[in-house]
Amino acid sequence: MNLRASCTAAIAAILSISSSSFATEQNPCVPVYHKTGTTLYQHLTAQHVEVATQRGENLNSSIGFNTIGSLTLNCRSKSGCLLTVNSVVSVESQSFVCTSVDGAYLKRSAFITGGPVPTLQSAMLATGRHNLQTQIYVLNAGPLGPWDIVYSLYEP
Repeated sequence: MNLRASCTAAIAAILSISSSSFATEQNPCVPVYHKTGTTLYQHLTAQHVEVATQRGENLNSSIGFNTIGSLTLNCRSKSGCLLTVNSVVSVESQSFVCTSVDGAYLKRSAFITGGPVPTLQSAMLATGRHNLQTQIYVLNAGPLGPWDIVYSLYEP
């Protein structure tokens, strides 16, 4: 299998993986959406918010997955929590930015063709500790510019 086919298969796997650790939609932290014209607004009410940021730069990436952030968060709510991951990564080559929770990749990975590109991912998490890892999958080895990742955990 050539590199392009390997990358395509890896990306398809990333986008199709789901995890049983995600809570049901009965969570009171579920955002409320309002649509005005073509704009979708999201409103969320939470009693407790935990925010963690990770930053870096000048990583000499290799072809494939390169970890740029990892941490463990604890959802203490019996009804689950909402996780959002906001990341901006600056790269010189084509790549994907993706975050996994307990080994399962979240939907909405971002395809980057070069330069800084923002990514927003979210998931409902069940009660308990969760291991998060943000990775960039690069097609060509080379330097990564600066990156910022903001992990936010909302509890009702």
